[in-house]
Amino acid sequence: MAHKTKWHKSCHLKFAPSKLKIILGKKRNLESGQSEGGPRKSKRMSMCMAKQESCMFCTKITATLHACATMKLDNDLRLMSTELQDAELLARIAGGDLIAIEAKYHYNCLSAYKSKYRSMQRAEHDACSHEVEITKAQSYADLFAYIEENVETGNYIFRLAELYDMLQRLLTKRGVNITTNKTRLKLRILDHFSDQCQEQSDGKSVLIIFNKGMKKKSSKMLYLHLITIQRHLLWLRQ
Repeated sequence: MAHKTKWHKSCHLKFAPSKLKIILGKKRNLESGQSEGGPRKSKRMSMCMAKQESCMFCTKITATLHACATMKLDNDLRLMSTELQDAELLARIAGGDLIAIEAKYHYNCLSAYKSKYRSMQRAEHDACSHEVEITKAQSYADLFAYIEENVETGNYIFRLAELYDMLQRLLTKRGVNITTNKTRLKLRILDHFSDQCQEQSDGKSVLIIFNKGMKKKSSKMLYLHLITIQRHLLWLRQ
């Protein structure tokens, strides 16, 4: 006796070609997503967790770790790492602000990093100060050379204010914008030329007068005084 296959209509619809095509498509997409996206996502999550649980400076988990809790620390640290050109630390904190990525650190590591930054700043300041001192020395040398040239040509009197303005122009021309003290300038001139000059005043301003000029001035005054005496004697004889 032959047997006839029978089925429920609802069960038969589950195996319709259109239904099977949709189910197989979903299965392929699911398998593809697990093979391509799954492991990478898990790896990123594990790396993020590793960063959160280790010191962002030494990358070690030893000792007590402290969480970054202020944006000031975030801003300061990014500034320091940028100026120090610390590519490794910049890469570790590139995922967002330190609070968002839950960055942690050791107190000793943070303190050492700040000390390293201050050392760099001191080195840059010392280098800059050294260059400024060299520039000042060159400007003073040019000013002294100017005075010497004028003395050789017979100009023995200099106004301190004019010499001060000249020194400021020399410094500015060399890219150094600092204000020199006039008294200090006067003392340096007197010290450089030692016994060759002296400080005088015309009632309004300070003058630097070289001794050669004083001698000529004295000789001239003596000559005029003798002429006056002679004229007075001639007048008496008449």
